[in-house]
Amino acid sequence: MPLKGDEHFLQATESLTLALLEFRQLSGRMAHMALLTRLAEFVGTLRGGDLAAQKLNELIVALRDCENGALPALFEPNRKHARPEHELAEWKLRAYAAGAMEFLYRDGKSISDAAREVGDNLGFSAETITNWRREFTCGRVKNRLAQEFWTKLVERIKAADKANLSKMGREMIRLAKEIDKP
Repeated sequence: MPLKGDEHFLQATESLTLALLEFRQLSGRMAHMALLTRLAEFVGTLRGGDLAAQKLNELIVALRDCENGALPALFEPNRKHARPEHELAEWKLRAYAAGAMEFLYRDGKSISDAAREVGDNLGFSAETITNWRREFTCGRVKNRLAQEFWTKLVERIKAADKANLSKMGREMIRLAKEIDKP
């Protein structure tokens, strides 16, 4: 006779509690694998639970691979949906480029002209330079040091002699050129 929903839940809870007691000497991945094994066994007994049990077993195998030093495909990051962390050199380049654009903009150039001048000098599109500046301005930069650099740079720009803004912007472009492009 099939179990009712509450009975399934009680049976699962009891099974997992017993597994926790049985495997309490295990730690880390081994404990998780043991618990998942029990869960997969239980789920497999449920009507229609075969597919779920199979997926749990695939997870157990992937954890075992990790325990043995391999990175299974299941745990590889999906870079289509997650932006990779950029190396410090790239963030430094972005900060200098955005800073150069900011200097030129505050000197009276339009945003598009300032972005175009910086982009032409560094080999990037004006749109890319504009996007970098926007990310820094909005505080959405992943690299904390680069964001702190930007914040200090803006303070420096605000305190700068207005007659030197263009010169300082070109100096930022020169410094950015010295950074190896990623």
